[in-house]
Amino acid sequence: TKNHNFSVYKIAQHYSNRINIETDTINYKDKIQQKQYVQTFKDNWLTHAEEEWYIRINSEMGVSNERNKLRLYSKIKKSLSLENYLINIKNGDIKQSITKLRISAHTLAIEKDRHNKTGKIPLTQRTCKCCNSNTIENEYHFVMKCPLYSKERDEFFTKSDIVTPATSTEEIFLKMMQCNVAGLTKEFGNYINNNFKIRKAYFSS
Repeated sequence: TKNHNFSVYKIAQHYSNRINIETDTINYKDKIQQKQYVQTFKDNWLTHAEEEWYIRINSEMGVSNERNKLRLYSKIKKSLSLENYLINIKNGDIKQSITKLRISAHTLAIEKDRHNKTGKIPLTQRTCKCCNSNTIENEYHFVMKCPLYSKERDEFFTKSDIVTPATSTEEIFLKMMQCNVAGLTKEFGNYINNNFKIRKAYFSS
């Protein structure tokens, strides 16, 4: 509509330097120019937003700093778009478990010990209390290594075809966290969800 296009034009004037778009030469009263301009503005704004987002999650603070929750997220999230699993998986618990793991919003030691009441525990000391490996309990350890979930892990990977002789466990982990194959993602989410339940029962016993 005319009012909508004019509103977009006024917004674009304000942000023109940030999104690399010219506003002074546009005749916003021309309907054809209005439509073209609005589309250009939308395209440029989305590009700008994605570039800003990508820089933020992949900054030095985002990737390497132990305080940041985006260590894993920055490795598996490559575009500013809706993930397929949010649409394809209908079970809320499974969907939530995948999301918690992806954004590190969970109670694994790497995050829980960040907020310890007695003071923040150094990253190297946030070890898994579910096994004797003396390994940091991060998302990779939870999914790929901790013996507490060995039975569930064997069952899951027996059914999946993502494992190949030349694939390292790190590569397998990242592939699973990025997987968009509906059936496989659902099975992976079910595996993660069951592991969280097993972990909760372990600490409750």
